[in-house]
Amino acid sequence: MQTMTDDVRAIKSPWQTRLGTTGLVVQGDDALDQFIRVALGAQLDSVPNMQDFGIDWLSIIDLPVEDAIPLLMQGAHRVFRMWIEPRAALNRIEPIQESGHLTARVYYTPAGSDEQRTAEVSP
Repeated sequence: MQTMTDDVRAIKSPWQTRLGTTGLVVQGDDALDQFIRVALGAQLDSVPNMQDFGIDWLSIIDLPVEDAIPLLMQGAHRVFRMWIEPRAALNRIEPIQESGHLTARVYYTPAGSDEQRTAEVSP
């Protein structure tokens, strides 16, 4: 759910600002979707005081795809274990290569839900 607000103090449940917007916030599963994209798309060691947040995209990005995919999968599993569980269960990760660009489609189920959701991530 996304909400437009001028005063975030009026929002009662956990929320975060919607990336790329002014005045919009996301809550619930939409906030989880956004966090998963941020956590998996962040460069490892790029967030102060959270050195284990993100994937080491810089060491993956120039590798041949057959070498990069296992490192991407390993990094994504680590991020999910450390930063996302127990808010969501990881179902699978599907690496996608299009015109030399490697991304990943992440399938997960939010805690307390039976609905599988999908997030696409890239550096």
